[in-house]
Amino acid sequence: MTEPKDEKNGCNTGAEKIPNLLRESNELAVYISRHGDILPMHKIDSHKELLVAISDLESSPTQENWTKLHLAYSAVTTITYATKSVNGRTIIETRRKAEFWRTITFQDPRHRPVQIGVILFVLAMFLELLAARAARIFDPTVISGYWVCLAYTLSPLLTFLIPAVWGGIGACIFLMKKLADKLFDQAFDSRKVKGDVTRIFLGSMMGVIVVVIMFPGFSEAIKVGDFSFGPASAAFIAGLGVKPIYAAFESLSEELARRFSGGKTKD
Repeated sequence: MTEPKDEKNGCNTGAEKIPNLLRESNELAVYISRHGDILPMHKIDSHKELLVAISDLESSPTQENWTKLHLAYSAVTTITYATKSVNGRTIIETRRKAEFWRTITFQDPRHRPVQIGVILFVLAMFLELLAARAARIFDPTVISGYWVCLAYTLSPLLTFLIPAVWGGIGACIFLMKKLADKLFDQAFDSRKVKGDVTRIFLGSMMGVIVVVIMFPGFSEAIKVGDFSFGPASAAFIAGLGVKPIYAAFESLSEELARRFSGGKTKD
């Protein structure tokens, strides 16, 4: 393929970007062809202009055709990205196969929430089983010495670990659903998948905080309407909905700050 040149001074202008732009443009053109409701009727000519620009650049890689395709691609993505969060790059990234080593080292954001979620779920099952049997295993009337110390250490540790794990599982499920929707819509963009580990950590912390506030005894269930919630289920819901739970705590803290400062609250 001939490198595109500025026709006035003969300078090379971004020849290395042609294959990427052509690939993204072709993927987007096919996507629009397969999804007839993506572009509104008064913008349907944008698709035709994109196809023509692709053909022109493939047959004659000049600066003029490069610019033409760039503008045509931009005109279409202005619509598809605003309505569906889809462009040529997201389609390519959605279809890209995961590298084995990136996957097993938790570096692939498409699989990381699932991997962490499975680990946390197995840990939750183990901790729940341990908590259920701890009373019998570490009965102070039967054991002595080192085992008594372990019993007194393990009991409060499980009290905080279990809601932390269930909160983390809730956050993982939220991320899995979000990623699944993006992959289904071919709108996955690795540049925007950031902070998933932080979200899982926040889910764990919110799970613990909600249980500490709502369940002082760490055991009895509370009733909300027709439903009963125990510490584990409350922690899971807190991890699943970190944003609303955080917003509720933030509103509460602002209200307390106004009251402590002597300010008046709105009716």
